[in-house]
Amino acid sequence: MFKRVLVAFSLGAMALAGTVASATDLKPIRLMYQTTTFGAPIIVALEKGWYEQALNKVGYTLKTNTATFGPPIVEAMAAGQVDIGELGVAPHVVAVARGLPIKAVVTTNIAGESVMVSKDSPINSIKDLKGKKIAIPAKGTMQDFIIRRALAQNGLTPADVTWIELSPADMSTSLLRRQIDAGVLWEPWTARLLLNGGRMLESGQQIWPDHDNQLISVTTAAIRDDEPAVRAFVEQTVRGLQYVMDHPDESITITAQHLGLDREVVAKAWGNMIRRRSGQPNPQSLQDFVKALQEWGYIKRAPTTQDLIDTRFLPH
Repeated sequence: MFKRVLVAFSLGAMALAGTVASATDLKPIRLMYQTTTFGAPIIVALEKGWYEQALNKVGYTLKTNTATFGPPIVEAMAAGQVDIGELGVAPHVVAVARGLPIKAVVTTNIAGESVMVSKDSPINSIKDLKGKKIAIPAKGTMQDFIIRRALAQNGLTPADVTWIELSPADMSTSLLRRQIDAGVLWEPWTARLLLNGGRMLESGQQIWPDHDNQLISVTTAAIRDDEPAVRAFVEQTVRGLQYVMDHPDESITITAQHLGLDREVVAKAWGNMIRRRSGQPNPQSLQDFVKALQEWGYIKRAPTTQDLIDTRFLPH
């Protein structure tokens, strides 16, 4: 009896050792994503364990890290510390234009920016911004592009307004204190401001319909060396993308809990974040953005669509 127990114990230990060894043998693929509501498709896929399940099947495991904005993710990818990054269109385009070998493999969000004023502001149209103080987070950002496009659509030029660069938190505070007249924010900052004394003058979707906002970018090294992992990641991201579209209430709750945000804020932000079910990037919107950045002198080299996008991993 004792021998049978000992043998059974030994076999169990060997099986456990084998499981641990196989888990240890999994190759890491490194993801860095942003702690914003735009990341809902990624967050849902993470929380449901879809990435890890799919990656394990092809011999990989997922290592994650987060950032508040895109530039630190670009830096990590340039340093060889990250394989897959969630980036806005602006940091992706600028990085590629400056020679970073990365490709956008899926679009996770469309639009999501907003031109904001205080609730009791006398400004009721973009034309009313002439001579006013407008805040953006930085030159060359999507927010900068959106407001410049809005001004042009209404017969105004960048010289017709005064520009101020502020962080989203400072922008919101300055707007409510009437230190600026308008600010261009993104989610969930827009939602927070709408709930606390702000008003949306125009949304990014109104100003520039169907433009890509948030992307999944992958290093060309990972595309070359870790193709099965990249494919599995993209497939599960599209699964998450479609899930948040089909199950908004559950996805809002998951996203709020993951980010530590009030559910009311995430729910308010949800309607301003539009998603393309296929995950297919919009090449024209990317080229429009490239052209503008080059005209404004923010980039010297204009990357082509082939430089920017690789859609081979999207489900068909």
